[in-house]
Amino acid sequence: MARAQAELRGMERPKVAEIEKAADDYVRFRDKHKALGEEKKAAAEVLVMAMNRAKLTKYRYDGQIITLLEVEKVQVKDADDHSED
Repeated sequence: MARAQAELRGMERPKVAEIEKAADDYVRFRDKHKALGEEKKAAAEVLVMAMNRAKLTKYRYDGQIITLLEVEKVQVKDADDHSED
């Protein structure tokens, strides 16, 4: 969290507790989302390497279809989705 800047007497900024709490909550969720995005990227990289090692571009698994889209990207979707297998 950012440290509050010292305020001069008589020049205090108005404080709205509801806004400050909402902002703190938002920042906490934003930071969690960013961390999850980094974990998701790392997991995708591991999946790409596994697909490359197996020399596969498509793989069905547990109701999902994994498609190697490019050298470093994958797609996982429900197998029931009949659009382009």
